[in-house]
Amino acid sequence: MNTLLEIESALILSRLPGVGAATFKELLQKHVTPSVALQHFIEHKTNKKTPLNIQSAISFLDANSEVKMFWPFHKSYPKSLSDITEPPPVLFIKGQEKILKSKKLKVAIVGARKASPAGLAYTKEIVKRYCQEGAVIVSGLAEGIDTCAHQVALETGSETIAVMATGIDVCF
Repeated sequence: MNTLLEIESALILSRLPGVGAATFKELLQKHVTPSVALQHFIEHKTNKKTPLNIQSAISFLDANSEVKMFWPFHKSYPKSLSDITEPPPVLFIKGQEKILKSKKLKVAIVGARKASPAGLAYTKEIVKRYCQEGAVIVSGLAEGIDTCAHQVALETGSETIAVMATGIDVCF
């Protein structure tokens, strides 16, 4: 059920002041769909004058049909994320959705943006070892250690997932 109403509602709800990951998950557990959860939140919890800036995300989704958006309890949201206490309120997916759902070991590699040569060398060594074992490399796509991890995964023919905390429509 990835209708435009549900996508817009999930975006609005995820960007409202006072709605973090835990509140987002709680609202969806109680109200099932983002649109019903948003309606409840607006009726009971918000200052009706709260500005809701979701247009950049909607425009991005409209212009990039290969990008999908999921939220906790959506059928395509990864169960491993749903099970954590504060799962990300929304996920933008571009690429192979099956990688998120695979049972393969996923290893997060994060580090300094201004990495030292030694840090980069160590990252390359660690990532190559995990890739040889069939792991999926997960990182933030920032310059430095994150970029190094993704590059090594791609060079070895391994799968990689980039996690962008700001959302796919926001450059960081």
